[in-house]
Amino acid sequence: TYTKAWRYAVWLAIAFTVSYTLVFVVFLFTNCKPFDAYWKAFNPVYATTQEYTCIDTKVINILAGVFASLSDLYAVALPCIITWNLDMPKPQKIGLNIIFSLGLGVIAISGVRTYWLIGTYTHPST
Repeated sequence: TYTKAWRYAVWLAIAFTVSYTLVFVVFLFTNCKPFDAYWKAFNPVYATTQEYTCIDTKVINILAGVFASLSDLYAVALPCIITWNLDMPKPQKIGLNIIFSLGLGVIAISGVRTYWLIGTYTHPST
């Protein structure tokens, strides 16, 4: 059975994911003027022959990594919580939670990526 608290937790998770996704999509569309400079600026010919302006996206990229990690965390936690209270044999519950917990590897990789981004931004290689 689903409790009111469970419903709130699921809706909060959905609202969080939709909200941060919309915010980062807006940032994506407003990072550079003209818009296509976001991708073309990495082309040396374009970068030296065209006029464009782009905002510094370091903080945005780090926040995107942090929010994605949080989203991954509750995507793993919610199924584990709900299956633990189901009426099924304990070995089956443990097996399901092990399978769901494989998502912790995704969270770890996402955390490493965000940590690497922070390190790259604070200590750029020359």
